[in-house]
Order: sequence, then structure tokens, then C-alpha cells
Amino acid sequence: MARHITRERDLRSLDRRSMYAIFAPLDPNERLPRELILEGRRHTTLGRLELAGALWLPAVFLILALVGWAS
Repeated sequence: MARHITRERDLRSLDRRSMYAIFAPLDPNERLPRELILEGRRHTTLGRLELAGALWLPAVFLILALVGWAS
């Protein structure tokens, strides 16, 4: 019986023979499900909620600075 010596780098690699036995390679021509397409589009747009979330903290600091300067 032939014995295969397993090294640590072989255990960490995702390019092992056993990975191809468990998971089939992805098909580059296969379309994504509609849900994944919509989810990807949702994260790329910058809408009102994202803009408000990015600007609320600087707005609070500006208000506090104006109140401190006016006092």
C-alpha cells in the first residue's frame, strides 16, 4: 500500500484533490439566481439612507461646535 505523506501546507490549501471530490468547480457561464443579483445591486447604490448614515456624525459635531461657539 502506497503511503502519502501529508504536509501542513497541503492541509491548509484549498487546491487539494479532496476538495474537488466534495465540491464541483463553479461554472463560469451559469447565471446567478435573481436574489443574488438583486442583493448585489442593493449594495452598490448610494441612496438616502446610506447618505444619512454617513453624514449624521459630522452633523452632530458641527452642531455642537456651533452651539459652543455661540455661547
